[in-house]
Amino acid sequence: MCQCIVQTPATGGQLGPFSLPGCAIAGEDDDPAATTARQGDTRQRLVKPRMRLRAILRRDGEPTPLLVRWGWVPHWSMGTRPAVTELSLEQVMRTRLYARLRDEGRALIPVEGWYESVRDGAPGARPRLAYVTSRCAGPLFLAAVAQASSEHNGCDGLALVTHDPGDGAKRLLALDAIGAQAWLSPDLDWEQASTLATHGGLGAGQLEQLFWARRSFMAPRRRETPARSALTTNAT
Repeated sequence: MCQCIVQTPATGGQLGPFSLPGCAIAGEDDDPAATTARQGDTRQRLVKPRMRLRAILRRDGEPTPLLVRWGWVPHWSMGTRPAVTELSLEQVMRTRLYARLRDEGRALIPVEGWYESVRDGAPGARPRLAYVTSRCAGPLFLAAVAQASSEHNGCDGLALVTHDPGDGAKRLLALDAIGAQAWLSPDLDWEQASTLATHGGLGAGQLEQLFWARRSFMAPRRRETPARSALTTNAT
């Protein structure tokens, strides 16, 4: 399960296929006091559930940058269940319940990487925290679906899209620039989305998983080899 997303000001500059300068807007927490960290503070780059992040949605036929809270609240469960932070690709693309999100709410999140809990399968083993990022220098996106009303309401929010790569594991749908454009295509259907996840999504060969030994989150930048070497220690 994804615990935390890493977005930096530099992430907005990696949006080559979209050319959206507005994506340089920084994400914010619902609590203004939580956004007062000094510029350059590592914590300022971390986005956790219930915080707002930079996302790209299609509005009036054009990719548009928006700030959206991570955590969607369906109207039928408002006040009774926690916000939804993840949905499977099959749920999104094949269930009538999510038809509006599928048709109007497909979104992209430009990221440097993300933290997730990983189990190695050993009986009684504690989950370990891993930082996942791209092995390549190009843009990296996470697929998502979002409700973002023109007049903000309590249901508005975003859920990450997961898929099963065939090994029974649930993984985030990570995309490069080409895959990102396909995800926002207005005519995308279930078969195309399934093909995108299988052949267009970034798999183990394109992603790097680095285990983190410290208790607190940090956000190493991609392509910084010295920082990466410090992450290879197994989690305690």
